[in-house]
Parts: sequence; structure tokens; C-alpha cells
Amino acid sequence: MMGSFNSLNYPSKYDNSLNCRWEIRVPVGMHVRLVFADKFGIEDSPNCVYDRISIYDGSQSNQVGRYCGTPHPDAMVLSSNHVIVSFITDESTQDAGFLLHWSATNASVAIPVDSHTTPSPSGMNCTRDIYINDTSSAGTISSPNFGVGLQYPPNSRCVWRFFAPFGYAIHLAFSQFGVEGGRSCPFDSVTAFDGQYSTGRMIAKYCGNTVPAPIDSKTNSMFVSFVSDGSTQDMGFRATYTIQKVSVSTQTVLTDQACHGSTPLILNETTGFIYSERFTLGLNYPDNLNCRWHIKAPADKVISLQFNAFYLERDRSCQYDNLQVRDGPLANSPLLGRYCGISYPQKLTSTGTDLYLRFHSDESENEIGFNITYTIHDPIPSNSCGVPAIPPSLDNSRIVGGKEATPGSWPWQASLVYGSYRDHMCGGTLIAPQWVVTAGHASKNHHLLKADAHQIVVGVSKVLVHENYDQDTTENDITLLKLTTPVTLNNYVNIACLPTKTVTSGQHCYITGFGDTMGTCCRDVLKQAEIPIVGVTKCNSTRYTDGQIFNTNICAGFDKGGVDSCQGDSGGPLVCQIDGKWQLQGVTSWGVGCADPMSPGVYTKVFDYVNWIQQTIVQN
Repeated sequence: MMGSFNSLNYPSKYDNSLNCRWEIRVPVGMHVRLVFADKFGIEDSPNCVYDRISIYDGSQSNQVGRYCGTPHPDAMVLSSNHVIVSFITDESTQDAGFLLHWSATNASVAIPVDSHTTPSPSGMNCTRDIYINDTSSAGTISSPNFGVGLQYPPNSRCVWRFFAPFGYAIHLAFSQFGVEGGRSCPFDSVTAFDGQYSTGRMIAKYCGNTVPAPIDSKTNSMFVSFVSDGSTQDMGFRATYTIQKVSVSTQTVLTDQACHGSTPLILNETTGFIYSERFTLGLNYPDNLNCRWHIKAPADKVISLQFNAFYLERDRSCQYDNLQVRDGPLANSPLLGRYCGISYPQKLTSTGTDLYLRFHSDESENEIGFNITYTIHDPIPSNSCGVPAIPPSLDNSRIVGGKEATPGSWPWQASLVYGSYRDHMCGGTLIAPQWVVTAGHASKNHHLLKADAHQIVVGVSKVLVHENYDQDTTENDITLLKLTTPVTLNNYVNIACLPTKTVTSGQHCYITGFGDTMGTCCRDVLKQAEIPIVGVTKCNSTRYTDGQIFNTNICAGFDKGGVDSCQGDSGGPLVCQIDGKWQLQGVTSWGVGCADPMSPGVYTKVFDYVNWIQQTIVQN
């Protein structure tokens, strides 16, 4: 089984701006042997950045050589039955190109180092795979021609690949060392990489005449290369290799079970982490993975996923490498999402007690993978949110000089009070039985006001101000209050919905509060007003707030004024009815005066903080 292929126009000059790719597959159990024809010419450059032919062993994540210049690379035998060859040229300077013969073979592996110059015959003699099976096994490697009074030859290229059992690392200790030196070792060097290939994380690069420190791998395989240029040789080196058992983290063991076990890994702790294989080592995930996790929560609990890091192979349809999240215990449960590239949700929450995750990677293009936190927690009520049992009276009235709201018609309204007399300080909004949203500047010690027989008093156990709240600019003016005990939801106490979409300019919404009415109306009762949304661009114009509005704000109010929130309404809700439910779109933040012309009220845009709210509730 054999064949050949060549660059365009070979042996005449190839074209500019080429991007060619060939794949070779031979029967399983055999290897691919590559032999270049004598005439070989590819534009030379450091690290072959202009024109190059690249060879990959098994997948494009495992590059074993990048070649340019002259003469041709030596023959090589790859470790797998699948080889990828790519040829890329830039927009200038052509050469003769290449002719490459391939064949299937049973010969042992011989892979030259990743380089833009040709491995010499002496370099090929020192290239081999080394398998170490137990801690009593040891051996030595050395540069070509190593010995008393001898020097390694010019243009040497050697590769040693070390393999140890799972749970072991490779230890390479140098006994003698003399390699042409230089800052950053640009001429001759010994270089070690974690993993089987030179695309792994570099562990060390040595040159000079001082015996260097030992090299220890982080994984159970290591790639070591020795390279010399065409001038200035030295004695070379000798090193002894052994393996040593390393402590394998529980997380590494769990990931190994998920990716290589016969059944999905069951996770049922209250919280934990899910990593792609090798993520904790800082390495890209391997090819051909099929990892499965089944997170199982107790009855009446749900599961949330928080994506801390995520980078998979990019693909518009996520067919190559992807993470699937399913809302249930099985591989065919309803799909919550299929993710790849760098696009992912910040958070996902199950509707029931189970989540099923499957991570698949194909045979090429690996990335760093992912780090996900899962948390099992009480569900955040949403089905009954935003629908008051007592409908509000929706006519246009004012808070300043306004009208009393129908009792019980805004059942999520909270009053934050302080002191022994329980003086009203700010407003708030109940969004869950044990959680109230208010403004950052309203985060003093307080209780909720008892105003009549249908309202309740409850203490506050935690005040969680947004970590980026700025008191000077009022940016990120939002706070969560955790109540000492959950409240019982009923016809007079209920929760507002968190927003599912943003509001648009001109849309009419409602503000409510116990704040100042400038002496025009009913004190100590809840008041309401209908106001239109004002676009951020208009609100930032010189006629309005003159650039004081952030994209995380909403403005609302009439140009003529007369309707607005005022002192004491801060932290209270701006709610909009969407799809039949009242959604908390804004938290009353600040304004210039109260109901003045061309001075709309400014609100924190809750839509931009939904993930922060949900994550904070889950974590607390």
C-alpha cells in the first residue's frame, strides 16, 4: 500500500497563497512511512513562518514536523495509521516545492524533531520511543557520538518520547552536559515538552556547559528533543531516565472515569467541578474523547452549571468538538444546548433533578477545554412570578403628587426600614421567597416594614452589594438582601419575575414606592405611576443627563416631567408587563430633582444583572 503526491507545478516553482492538505490512512496496526524526493525547496524562514510543509501524526493537534528551506527532511515513520500533511505558502517568494512518497509499514517509529532543517542520519539513529513500566526500570539517553574527547555532529536532530503508566511521571537527570550556549539557546539545545509531541507545554530548554536541573514531566509522557545547527559543536550530554509515582488528584481520577469509563460518571455532591481531560494540567484535551457526566440531585432540588472557562474547536454547527447539556438523566433527554468555540452560557439550570453532560472531541484541532462548577440547590420560583392575585389599577398617576395603589396589587414591593421606629428608608423587590433586590446605596442595616395586616416583618441575614458598585458614579447600583427566613407566598405576598428580554424606548412601565410625594398625596401608603422608557442615547444628550448614563442603566419619565420616583423610592421596582407577567426591569437608582422636566429617573437595568443575581443566590 503506497502512493505519492507533490506541490503544485513540482519541480517548477509552486504558486503563492496555497493552502493544501492531504490525509493518509493505512490499515489499523500499521504505520505510515514518509520519504521525500531529493529535489526539495521551500522558502526558508525562522520557524518556517512564511512557506512550510507540516506533518501531523494522527491529528492536527499532534504536529511532529514543520519543514522549509533545503535540503529535504529525512525519511520518517509515524506512530499512527493516520497522517495529515499540509502545505501553506504566503504571497511572495516561491521555490521548487516537494514530492512525497508514502507507504504502509510495520517498521518501528522514527519521528524527526519539529524543525525547519533536515535531520541528519546520526540524528535519526538517536530517535526512539521509550516505554518505562515500573519504578525499577531505568536507562540512559545521550547525544550522538557522546564520549570522551568527542563532539556531536552538526545538524543533529534527535527525539526521545517517554511513556509511563497512568499515575507516574518521567524523571530525567543529567550527569554530563555540554551544548553550544547562547541567550534563549538559539543554536543548539535540549528541549522537553509535556505529552507525546512538541505541541505540548514546554517544560525546559537547556544549553551551555553547566549540568542543568532534572526535568520532571507533569503527565505520564514526555517529548525530548536535541537539536544542533551547522557550526560550533560541543561534547553533548548524557541523562538517566526513571519514573516515579505521583499523587493523582481526585478530580483527575474522576475526569478519567468520565472520559474512559463504560458508564457516565455519577455526581451527587452539593457542589463540585467538571473539567475536560488535561485542563488542570494546562494542556489541550486529547482526540477522540467521549466523556459523560450525570449530575443527580435529591428530590425537589435543581442543578445549576456555572461556566468558569470554555474553549473548544470552533465550528459553526458544533459538529466536531462539542459539549452537550441535557435536561434529564439520559443521553436523549431534552437538549439544553450544544456548545463549541468560545460561545457558552454563563449559567444553565435544570428543570428537574438531573443533568446529563457529554463532551465529544474528534481526531483533530484540540483546545484547552473547560472548567464548570455545578451546584445543587433549591429551585428559584418562577412559574407564579409576576402575576398578582389582586390586579393593579393601571391608569396614569404619579408617585410625586400621585395616587395610592390598590392594596395587594404590587405584592413584591418591599419597604426597607431602620431604627427602633422603623422609619422608611428605601424600596425593594421580592424576587424569591428569601431574596429582595434593592439599590447598592440602600444597603444599610434594616428590616422590612410592617404596614398593615397583610404585610410582614422579616429580618435580613445577608447584605450582598454588587462587587463593582461605585458610590461616586452609582454604576452597578444593585444589592441582594437575603432574609433570615423565607416568606410564605400568598395573595398579598408574591415575587416579581426577573427579565427575559430588554425593554425598548417608548414602552410604558410602572414604578411603585413609599417615597416622598412632595406634600401632594397620601403618606405611608404604596403609590404607583406609569412612565415611558427613554432611550439611553436620548437620556445621555446634553438636554437631559449630559453623558451620566451607563449602558447598564434605564431612563424612564415624561419630557414634561410631573411623574417620577423621588426620595425614599430608591431601590424600588420599575416593572413592565411582558407576556402577561410583570418583570423587574429596573431598580430605582437616582435622578435630578423629582418629576422635573427633561429629567427622567435613572434605574439599574436588571436584565444585565440576571446572571449575577442567580449566581449570588446559588452561592449563598
